[in-house]
Amino acid sequence: MNAETHRDWFRITDTVILWLLDLSFLIALAAIPVLWVMSPERLAIGGVLKTHWGARTILAPVILLLARVMIYGVARRYSAMRLQAGWERLGFRRFVLGLVVTYGVFGVFEAVLRWTGFEATLPPVLIVGRNEQGRVVENDSMSDPELIYRLVPGNMLAGRRINRLGFREREIDPVKAPGVIRVICMGDSITAQGLPPYSQILHAMLAELPPTTAAWEAFNMGVHGYTALQGLRLFQIQARDLKPDIVTIFYGWNDHWLAPEPDRQKMALEMRPAPARFFEMLRRKRLFQFLVWCLNPVDHLARLEAHGVFHAPLQEGAADLAAFQGRVLRVDEREYHDTLRAFVREVRTSGAIPILITAPSRKLRADIVRKHFATSTGEGRRIHERYVAVTRDVARETGTPLLDLADLLAGPACDGLFANDGIHFGEYEREDELEGQTPDQPGLRRVASEIASALHTIVRSPEWKAREVQRRQSSATPALPPPTKSPNGIVAL
Repeated sequence: MNAETHRDWFRITDTVILWLLDLSFLIALAAIPVLWVMSPERLAIGGVLKTHWGARTILAPVILLLARVMIYGVARRYSAMRLQAGWERLGFRRFVLGLVVTYGVFGVFEAVLRWTGFEATLPPVLIVGRNEQGRVVENDSMSDPELIYRLVPGNMLAGRRINRLGFREREIDPVKAPGVIRVICMGDSITAQGLPPYSQILHAMLAELPPTTAAWEAFNMGVHGYTALQGLRLFQIQARDLKPDIVTIFYGWNDHWLAPEPDRQKMALEMRPAPARFFEMLRRKRLFQFLVWCLNPVDHLARLEAHGVFHAPLQEGAADLAAFQGRVLRVDEREYHDTLRAFVREVRTSGAIPILITAPSRKLRADIVRKHFATSTGEGRRIHERYVAVTRDVARETGTPLLDLADLLAGPACDGLFANDGIHFGEYEREDELEGQTPDQPGLRRVASEIASALHTIVRSPEWKAREVQRRQSSATPALPPPTKSPNGIVAL
């Protein structure tokens, strides 16, 4: 082998080695974000240098690059020609520079978020087909990863047994009988309360005087303490399968109570195993938390305190502001608006007609402050009126029938209908003591009567008539046309 051949052989060998190093460097560089997401490694040197990016993954391309520089220098000594591999190409260097700059921007952003103490709590993940154990919220309930909690079938709650479907109602056949018009009343403890609840009084009224020649039935899926967000999820996973024809939506109190964290952060996201694992890895990263926080309108009401804790601003006038630090609205006003709109859309998509109901009230008691639900009774009343206004707004915007109980029961003549807490009706606070008795319930009878009247109005509406035509023509219900609106946009009942 002559000298020229010997140099060519070394040049080819060195070029192949350099290409392998360049490709290895590129792979190691591209692997940094993947390994960062998968493993929250931390390297501490002398208690001074700490990194959450996984120092070994960052060192790998650096070591490969240094090795490449050394080998290239040695190879140039034995080769008269300049060696050409990846790094010598302009496109290769530009691509590497782009990756490094991108990593640098995101790395600085992540470091700043950690330095400022930013941290947003994301909802848990429910992997489809697997149960998740959690704390029991109250004696009559069990934890539920999607709904936070639900009532336990067979248990007693306030003098009434929970039925097989999980509600404080008589036993219901989930399969709707042919030709029956089904009304489902969804709501919180106002819907669930009563011996019997207003839904059962409504059921009797509909049996005696049905709005049409068909047979009608009504029952409630109300749960004590539920917000509209929980109600929407309940409709999606259970109520729509019961094939309702009309759904009343009666929430608004629990949504604006204060709590350590908002409901959406406690309600699990249902995912398949692969995306669920990926989400669980991402949720540890402040950058991902920040992106989710930016996309959520609720968190924009939060502010950063000097110690780095985010929470909603407090109203002035609370008896003990320190006791309310860190507490937020369970469902923020904007989220409440969006949730009601989504609720209306889901009900209509299922082929049913929604009815929005505003929550009436009287003077609130001081125990809402003691329970840290509101900073003062005055503030509790003021924010409730805003949520009532939101319900009216959604009815107007979506052309949804509105039963404005807050207006219908506003006069002093209705004061006697309410319980002492100014929220519920009648003997709500004594239902546990009544032991099977059926007390006089004028407040719940009035609610049932107003809903019955609304149903008689709805069956004469264009929306109902169009729905009946579509139901007869096809078993697959297409999108419903919007009902006729009044001048202010609300379908008044």
